Amino acid sequence: MKGIAKAKKSVVTQIKSGIKFTKLGHKYYTNANSLYGNKVSDGSRLTINQLLEENVVEFVGNTLKIVK
Repeated sequence: MKGIAKAKKSVVTQIKSGIKFTKLGHKYYTNANSLYGNKVSDGSRLTINQLLEENVVEFVGNTLKIVK
């Protein structure tokens, strides 16, 4: 469970620091290392899916935002 909690915290921290996660079809992309976006790893994709199920984050348009 520690790994999952750490991954969730990492994704939330990245969102708070201004990194944008976008969705295109079933794939997620991030602007962390590139202007145009890099595909998110499978682990991060699964973490984002869990955060969406737990209503911690949501997509506004196609950009991931933290639910307040």
